[in-house]
Amino acid sequence: IWAGMKELRPTFSAKGSKAQEEELIDNVMELVRGLKANKAAMVENIMNSPNQGFRTYIAELLSTNYSLEDIRILGTHKIHTMRQAETGPLRMVNGLAAASPAYGMLGTLMGLIVMLSNFDSAQGLASGLAVALMTTFYGLLLAQFIWQPLGKKLLSQTMFRQLRREVELEAVLLTMMSKPELFIIDQLSSMVQARDGASTNNQ
Repeated sequence: IWAGMKELRPTFSAKGSKAQEEELIDNVMELVRGLKANKAAMVENIMNSPNQGFRTYIAELLSTNYSLEDIRILGTHKIHTMRQAETGPLRMVNGLAAASPAYGMLGTLMGLIVMLSNFDSAQGLASGLAVALMTTFYGLLLAQFIWQPLGKKLLSQTMFRQLRREVELEAVLLTMMSKPELFIIDQLSSMVQARDGASTNNQ
């Protein structure tokens, strides 16, 4: 759990989704301009930069003799693989959200046991009832107001990381097809807007 919690630090970011999307388009267009200006130099610069992740993988593909279709297939597979690897914290939080009410009910049973074992004492009945109610309260509180909202935020971030990789892959492919910069911007913007619409419908 502690290892998973350390992965949650970027989750508590105040940056809005629109600002993230605008920053994404600007960042990807810098990549596009670099590839148009000097593909070899841009690829080498990406491969020599630390912590580039998916972009480094795309640069490695560009340095080979793969066709654009091969790069699309391999890139799409890599996006799926990376998403699967990043769902650990999300699974952990969803598991905690599901388990919290159950642990609350376990505390409730323990409180009832205390009540029954002190049935002849008003103080014992009161303390047992307090345990029974408080554990249920904390279980529901953790599930509804902490773990479930955090799980939704993590899911949103996972989807945004996937969108970023899809946009980067599409931008690179369009650049290699010698598409104009304005066309690339319109295509990437439509991808972002389509994802926004799908997210809204899912909610």
